[in-house]
Amino acid sequence: MSIQKRFPDSSASLFVGLCLLALLARLAVIFALKNFSGVTGFENEEIALNLIAGRGYSWSRWGILEPTAFMYPLYTFFLAAHFWLFGHRWLPVEISQAVIGALGTPLIVVLGSRLFDRGTGWLAGLIYALYPVYVYWCAQGQGLVIETVLLMAWLIAAIKMAEAKGPAWAWAAGALLGLLALSKTLYLLLVPALALWLWARNTRPPHPHNLSTFQPFNLSTLPPFHLWLRLCIMLVVAGAVIFPWTSRNVAVFHRLILVTDNTGYNLWLGNNPAATGGLFAADGRAVTESMDPALRATVLAAPDDPARDAVFREAAWSYLRADPGAFFRRIPGKLRALWYFEPTMPSRFHLLRVLAYLALLALALPGMVLARRRWKDHLIFYLLFLTITAIYLVFFGQARFRFVLEFGLILFAGYAVCQWGQLTARRP
Repeated sequence: MSIQKRFPDSSASLFVGLCLLALLARLAVIFALKNFSGVTGFENEEIALNLIAGRGYSWSRWGILEPTAFMYPLYTFFLAAHFWLFGHRWLPVEISQAVIGALGTPLIVVLGSRLFDRGTGWLAGLIYALYPVYVYWCAQGQGLVIETVLLMAWLIAAIKMAEAKGPAWAWAAGALLGLLALSKTLYLLLVPALALWLWARNTRPPHPHNLSTFQPFNLSTLPPFHLWLRLCIMLVVAGAVIFPWTSRNVAVFHRLILVTDNTGYNLWLGNNPAATGGLFAADGRAVTESMDPALRATVLAAPDDPARDAVFREAAWSYLRADPGAFFRRIPGKLRALWYFEPTMPSRFHLLRVLAYLALLALALPGMVLARRRWKDHLIFYLLFLTITAIYLVFFGQARFRFVLEFGLILFAGYAVCQWGQLTARRP
């Protein structure tokens, strides 16, 4: 079906216009910052350079160059591909991230149109195109832009998976889920949220649905067996995408490591005597700089990355066993770091990011209230918010973990503006 038939009237032009607007905004920030020599990709960058140099997937975090399974591979290989093609230059990386970020615009338009209404979809696309956080992160050396676009694409594929007559979309959803897992394993924990949402959507009577009219998302009635079968297909395909990396980990470390082995380290970051709930201690230093010398010595004596992760895991559990209340005392700090900002975390544009986020919340929260009667349509966003919050309450919080989900807040913000616009139009 052509774009013109699927999106009637001037929708095709609006699509192109929004994508260009998003791309131009991102390129403008990239060339305004001119941080091509100052941006850093942290561990991903070092590993990517080692890959190109023929030293394998390795790093020297603890002073010894050795194989690692600490960092997620998707963004590392993304950097390695750019450095191999263009040299150790960040401008091509940032431009690629700008293009990927701009491609998220049609995805959020489709999500908004399917789960809310057509006006919400287009308005959300406009907000997404210009939202300062998403624009700014195209010029940074982290995989947030890629993860956000993959997550939106996965949700759309899941909708199609539940509606389509055949299992083809289950394959697509599985491939996207596998890529998400290679960027962060925790995305696999979103599958129960997706299953609960699809089940809840499938329990109400069916309604006729026509894609070309952008009516709100309504699942056709699928027998439970077929729905669960497609979810199983999705998981199998995701496992097939992850399997080569798991095989590499088993071959290198002689133990089962699904994707990464950083769980113990992240658990310790949020649960140790210097922890505040975020990545920085109360004095402004990184939590790692406050590490006990005895623990550091034990970590350095460990033979490889998985063994070091086990040391950190045991240190965190020992601390919590000795003081169980410490976990609960740090929950407010973790919530603040996740759903607001760390007070001691440095930021180049702190006021701008705070104002942009508060403005988004000021629209999104009323949107959630206005959309309460259609909660089944939007249940997936609440479940994503709750699942991510629960995960990071165990570990530690950071605002960048929330950024991946802020497209959901953008959709509710667009819905609020559309509803207020309709109410205003009805007044004499």
